[in-house]
Amino acid sequence: MSNTGNRLYEFGEFRLDAVARLLSRGGVTVPLTPKAIDLLMVLVEQPGRLLDKNTLLATVWPDSFVEENNLADNIFKLRRVLGDGESGRTFIETVPKRGYRFVGEVRAVRQAPEQASEPVARVAAERGHQAQAKGQTLLTTINPRWPINIFWLVVGAITLVAIALGVSAGRRGAAEPPRILKTELLPPENASFGDIAVSPDGKWLAFTAATGSRVQLWLRSLAGEAANPVESTDGASHPFWSPDSRFVGFFASGKLKKLEPGGGLPVILCQAPAGTGGTWNQENVILFTLLGVPRIFRISATGGVPEVVLHTDPGQTDLHEPFFLPDGHRFLYLAMSGAKDVRGIHVGSLDGKLRQRVLELDSNAVFVAGPGSDINRGYLLFGRDGGLMAQAFDAAALRTLGEAVPIASRLGTVQGANISYFRRNFSASANGLLIYDAHTDRQRSQLLWVDRHGKPLNVLAQLDNVSVPFLSPDESRIVVARKDLATNNNDLWLTDALGDNPVRFTFDPGSDILGLWSPDGQRIVWSSTRNGSFDLYEKEVSSPGQDTLLLRSDEPKFPLDWSRDGRYLLFRQISPQTGHDIFVLPTDGERKPFPFLHTAAMENGGALSPDGRWIAYNSDESGRYEVYVESFPTHGGKRQISPAGGSGPRWRSDGKELYYHSLDGRVMAISVTADSGPFATGTPTPLFAFRAAGTMTVPSYAVTRDGQRFLLSAIIENDPRAPLSVVQNWMMGVVR
Repeated sequence: MSNTGNRLYEFGEFRLDAVARLLSRGGVTVPLTPKAIDLLMVLVEQPGRLLDKNTLLATVWPDSFVEENNLADNIFKLRRVLGDGESGRTFIETVPKRGYRFVGEVRAVRQAPEQASEPVARVAAERGHQAQAKGQTLLTTINPRWPINIFWLVVGAITLVAIALGVSAGRRGAAEPPRILKTELLPPENASFGDIAVSPDGKWLAFTAATGSRVQLWLRSLAGEAANPVESTDGASHPFWSPDSRFVGFFASGKLKKLEPGGGLPVILCQAPAGTGGTWNQENVILFTLLGVPRIFRISATGGVPEVVLHTDPGQTDLHEPFFLPDGHRFLYLAMSGAKDVRGIHVGSLDGKLRQRVLELDSNAVFVAGPGSDINRGYLLFGRDGGLMAQAFDAAALRTLGEAVPIASRLGTVQGANISYFRRNFSASANGLLIYDAHTDRQRSQLLWVDRHGKPLNVLAQLDNVSVPFLSPDESRIVVARKDLATNNNDLWLTDALGDNPVRFTFDPGSDILGLWSPDGQRIVWSSTRNGSFDLYEKEVSSPGQDTLLLRSDEPKFPLDWSRDGRYLLFRQISPQTGHDIFVLPTDGERKPFPFLHTAAMENGGALSPDGRWIAYNSDESGRYEVYVESFPTHGGKRQISPAGGSGPRWRSDGKELYYHSLDGRVMAISVTADSGPFATGTPTPLFAFRAAGTMTVPSYAVTRDGQRFLLSAIIENDPRAPLSVVQNWMMGVVR
């Protein structure tokens, strides 16, 4: 008789029988409490993997709220019975402030003595087959070498069985409902998951993944063997599918693009710097939103010029994450605001006439039709209180039904440039497949100092939920935007150069970001949404003065740089017609702004040379972002600096070296000669690589005057190999 259902593990002189829930040593049972044995089983069945404290608490105590000291107490009990520390051996490793890892060598064995040991991964696979045979929930980890096909073969087999049972039960007058199936999906080798999007037919998964400092779009057939990166998709984000699952849309290099899985290169649809979500209806209309632009745009799926569909309502600061409802005319979207009565999930329409709030929260949301024949009856999926929720919803009447139901206790977010909200990382198909990230600590954004070679010097641990830092002229202080998780509001904070003693600088209910120091270090200019669009404000640093409106207009504006003599302030302005442009605001006289770079291309990242004679910036006029330099304030002597893509230029204080961030994530340095005669440069030299917690519109780093230290806003991977959770027939856990 086969005993493949047995789950026996050996480590050291111990044997763990996971079915009988017994731990023995030399044939003698070791007494353990039920929760201690549960905890040991979780650790032993995932050897070598770091399990964070929240994961362990939710797994061992799934239906209870317990203090973290309960976990620590049970870890202590396990270590005592396992003899951790005796003769220098260790079974359970503590990773400070993160969690625990089982580091002992685990052998998964069969009960029959003649059968040899086998890998834990194989035991997990056999558990899945046993669960399938018994009609139980499938829980298995997918290895990238034999990954998703096993799961889908199981799903296919169960589907056939379900059909057969349905026919048989139909003769008896009752059909057995589909069962919930669960599995996990590991990221590609040496990569970490980012944004995810499953196709409506449930056959494809599009996702972004970071390989080192390089982020690309990846595609995986959920019946295939491996995931593959897509060429020409560096910097990709926010993938979304056409309703027929033939195309996937995404944002990359300041453009909205689409591609067909399995063939061809991406096709550019329009300019779209820093996209924050897209959706596609049956009439080939695409809606999308942009970071810092409080509007929702529409465009044909064949390309063209975007048109504005919706603006923010009074009190709202940002619009994100549109998602079409079944009629293809109305859509969900997330409106952000510091006021609870204004922010939340709203419904809009293509004619711009509908604006109705349906939920008060700060999460992206999608609609999935229910199992019945009415496609307008289904569920809204969204994040709340750290987990994934499902809310019954009538898409025709635009009303919620009953109370929201938890689907998963933990839901991860995607780190990136947009700190006005945290994007919950989940996606659902139209046929019952749900994929989500259950790891809340997969990655984090971090400010840190490194030397010229990328060696870490200091981590600014006190500063969390922050964006791009700006260093004061004397290098003694930092100004940075910081998000308040309680109010979902961004304010500027001042700290010393090591991130200690943070002090709040702005206090209004709008979003305040991108603080820029004046050349003498006495004032700060920044962008604020307190009047709707992003306007420019300024305030003295050392005195408790009032915020002063510096420049007001309907177009969003963001400060870039200040000439060393204080005469010119550079800022970036966004218009629906030309996208991102670089403007100049004189600080004396009439103080009337004028455009310096105002073309059909996207111009960002303007930085003035120390002598004020040159401006470095990035533009996508060639089809991808490159760094250029030309004379200032009059045009002339334009030349391309980056040979293979780049953004975010910065100057050394003596003007003899220029830095930029390459498309593959490396900080590049290039020597400059411009004292007399023509402007001349050397060959770009790579210094180090890092994954920027920002977009190509703003440099994610600052550099000291001597060019020897860099302050980075970087994404740090905590658990890059953490899998995604996959659930088939998830609605069966909601329908009552």
